[in-house]
Amino acid sequence: TYSGSSGSSPRQPAPGFAIIAPMFRTFRKAPQKSTTCLAIALGVFVLGVHFPKPAMADKDTRPQGPTVGIGIGYGTESNSFMRPTRSSVRVRLSSMFTLEPFVIATAGNFTEEVDNEDLEFESGEKRRQYSGGLNLRTRILAREKVDFMGILGVSAGKTTSNPKGPDNNSDRLDYRVGYGLAVNYWYNKNWCISLNADNTVFSHSKETSQRGFTVKNSQYGFLWAPAVSAAGHLYF
Repeated sequence: TYSGSSGSSPRQPAPGFAIIAPMFRTFRKAPQKSTTCLAIALGVFVLGVHFPKPAMADKDTRPQGPTVGIGIGYGTESNSFMRPTRSSVRVRLSSMFTLEPFVIATAGNFTEEVDNEDLEFESGEKRRQYSGGLNLRTRILAREKVDFMGILGVSAGKTTSNPKGPDNNSDRLDYRVGYGLAVNYWYNKNWCISLNADNTVFSHSKETSQRGFTVKNSQYGFLWAPAVSAAGHLYF
């Protein structure tokens, strides 16, 4: 029972606690399910209790309603900041969720020549790469003009290689699941600068050669070895 001063009402439990309480009761009755119960309970607790409310400054510093942002940026794969190495389109569905689809298509010829007294040869390769994927960016925390974001991404791609010589073509399929963290700084409603750190959780590749050989490779694990990038976006 509740006792308190006149006119007061019982304190309501936190939103997440009402959901995770039955899970903890299950955990006490069935300890063998401890890992699953604990993981689900912690996840729901974070979403139910600590899921942030929109910041008061949203109306002044962030776009309202669905908007599209177009931007360019730099990645750690670049050795020079003289020219951008990335372009991006972000679809901001709300203050909490942003979709970032991407498509990559490249084609090129690579040639290598060796000419000295002992050895002389020329090699080359034609290569085509196609890939695409989607990143879901969700806001975890908001403080004035700064958003702290979580990222979940999936991608798939195909690379075709055709070196010089007979019967040596190969096709490679790649699949990837990743996660990351990002910081967004809203200069105003239209301009956003972001710093992103992206990690791979799971990757799988399958390479098939023209001669009939197949090589498969899978890797997975929660490691913090991010590919870092910075970008600026203009929202319309």
